Amino acid sequence: MKTIIIIDDNVSFLNLIKNEIEKHYPCFNIKTFNDPLEAFKEFDKVFDLLIVDWEMSTIDGKKVIDHAEKAGIPFYKIIVVSSKTSEELHKHFKMGKVLSVINKSDPLQINALFMILENISYA
Repeated sequence: MKTIIIIDDNVSFLNLIKNEIEKHYPCFNIKTFNDPLEAFKEFDKVFDLLIVDWEMSTIDGKKVIDHAEKAGIPFYKIIVVSSKTSEELHKHFKMGKVLSVINKSDPLQINALFMILENISYA
């Protein structure tokens, strides 16, 4: 079973995205964290995808990604989600820094996230 770690301080979003992924892709084991520091304990375990909110109250997504990089997690396993526009996100996360940036309030971008999940489910 493939594992996805989702980090977001918005519990409503965590529950929504977890339920949607489980509904469409029951092949994934989904671990959710609303406290990024708790999620760091998972970084030394094997997982297939890390989805990180950029703006969190305790620690921002950029610091989470920096920690992930130091833990040896490759960029192609990291997706950044935010309510910011994708243009704004691309200013902060250049190509090759993360697999993708997703505006979590844009349905087309959420569809892109599910296309990535589809590819991972078959890999």
